[in-house]
Amino acid sequence: MIPQKGLRSTAPLNAANRFAHIDALRAFAVTLVVVAHAGLGDRVPGGSGVTIFFAISGFIITYLALNERARTGSFAIGRFYFRRAAKLAPPFFVLICVPTLIWSAFNSLDWRAFAAQILFAYNWYKVDGGAAVLPGSGVVWSLAIEEQFYVVFAILWLVLTRSPAAVRLLSAVTVVVIVASSCLRFAFALDGPGTLSHRIYYGTDTRIDAIAFGLLCAIALNWWERRGKPSDVFRRTLGSNWSLVAAIGLFGASLLIRDQVFRDSARYSLQALFACLVLLYGFLNGTSVVPRVFAAVARLRFLNEIGLASYSIYLVHLPIIYLISPHLQALDPYSRALLLAAIGIVAGVASYHVIEVPTLRMRRRLERSL
Repeated sequence: MIPQKGLRSTAPLNAANRFAHIDALRAFAVTLVVVAHAGLGDRVPGGSGVTIFFAISGFIITYLALNERARTGSFAIGRFYFRRAAKLAPPFFVLICVPTLIWSAFNSLDWRAFAAQILFAYNWYKVDGGAAVLPGSGVVWSLAIEEQFYVVFAILWLVLTRSPAAVRLLSAVTVVVIVASSCLRFAFALDGPGTLSHRIYYGTDTRIDAIAFGLLCAIALNWWERRGKPSDVFRRTLGSNWSLVAAIGLFGASLLIRDQVFRDSARYSLQALFACLVLLYGFLNGTSVVPRVFAAVARLRFLNEIGLASYSIYLVHLPIIYLISPHLQALDPYSRALLLAAIGIVAGVASYHVIEVPTLRMRRRLERSL
């Protein structure tokens, strides 16, 4: 995400003039996913990376939409959908669709499931147990949830922007979504602990609260940027080092508490709150030693590179792992997992530069001509 003019925060920027801590958080999330899929899923919480991605997506989309309304007084829904399509479609086509079509020439393919992948409804296929698709392409279930959010959010925000109380109305809707999703998840979790874990994990209705937490986070930051003062309580609280400690504590608790009801319910909320607290800390922290270390880590070149390429990494890593893993059985599990994770990340970074970077340049040229 590129900073907006007038931002009154201490958020570190990276070489791409983007908020470094957001790209670093993306890198952390996608690395968790890749390492878990590479064979260390019983030791590395890969699923938490998906929850972090949900919160980041909700934050970024809302933050940009709020700034657009403040700048123009409106919301260009056509431009919004164009940007989403230009960002998501090219890597999806090259890394998922083309390999799937090649794979289908030699294997049985459930074409309805493939259509669900393309139409971003595949998470509901996962709820029912999955289907015969390109091995590794099942990861698009989480993209389906995000795309469903993009569609609904854009329509909702277009309607709300006509009201002078648009932000307050959006806040109210967001709180309702968080409460409803959390309660539904808890109800499912109580219905025989563990029996509905699969339904909870893949359902839009039971995972949407993480995205909604990101929305609320963006609304809070936007409010502070436009109304707050450098010394106000909001900044002193969420920009303090204790806020970062609390974030780490929440994430640790989400992993250490092994009660099944908790794991099917509150675990996801704690992980989303962790992401939101880190996001806000990056914008609001001060100039002491801890914020300087935080900024230095966030600006690390390899983290920025992985963060920028996180979408392509997410798409390509698991099909590659399925393809290569049978040929690495002679290695011990840890060496094999680390090698597979490294190959998946490198392949994703390469895909980003080959597919996403040229597409971004083309998109910007098209936007200037519109």
